[in-house]
Amino acid sequence: MADKSKEKTRGPYDSRKRGIYSIETNWYEHDCGQADATSIEPILRLLSDGYWKVPFISRDAATRGELFHYIKKWIDMEKNPKDPLPFPILYLGFHGSKQGKLWLETESGEQDMVNYEVLQNHLEYKCKGKVIHFAGCSIIEDMDTKQFLESTQAVAVSGYSANIDADAYAFEFLYLQYLQYFGGDGMTVTVAEKVRDFLRDNRDDKGMHIGVKAFRQLGNNFGFEMHIRGKPNGTNAAKF
Repeated sequence: MADKSKEKTRGPYDSRKRGIYSIETNWYEHDCGQADATSIEPILRLLSDGYWKVPFISRDAATRGELFHYIKKWIDMEKNPKDPLPFPILYLGFHGSKQGKLWLETESGEQDMVNYEVLQNHLEYKCKGKVIHFAGCSIIEDMDTKQFLESTQAVAVSGYSANIDADAYAFEFLYLQYLQYFGGDGMTVTVAEKVRDFLRDNRDDKGMHIGVKAFRQLGNNFGFEMHIRGKPNGTNAAKF
């Protein structure tokens, strides 16, 4: 059973928004001890308390057991009458490496690793209308995103093919915001395509694209990729 103290935050519900379900590691506990508070949560709060009013749920997971405990909670939400609002964006914040590897630890504090293929087995056919974002170094590099999307039935999968640093939080604030920007019912391939195309568009059009050049450069620096199910996986389709 996961530690209840790790169930940090639950943001407000709003049926008009695409909620974010965040599962995140203890980023620098080994270097900084318990005082380390590095987290996406302040950005989720900003999205929740600011203009967009995006609902969110934030959970800590250090071990494999905790990760899959909260993934199951996320999957089961739509079955629960107490949780009528879907949270179609799954944010997975973990140290990573190429070929879809997420780094965790065991109960005894030793290093542990979960490969994306293990993750996709837990998510098989359970992610229709969902976007999965891997917020960790190089996770999406050499990952079979086409297989992952077909297996999970997710609308899109995104992440980084290079190492990232704290600047990635600025990028992710805008990315998570843009996932709210385009209208329509739920999260669809059409919505995902609009998000991807908007992120890659550096025009200045009636004030809507101000700052996108700098945002795009951040994406380039970190090797950001967004793969959409049923679409070609070539460079022009997936990357900035």
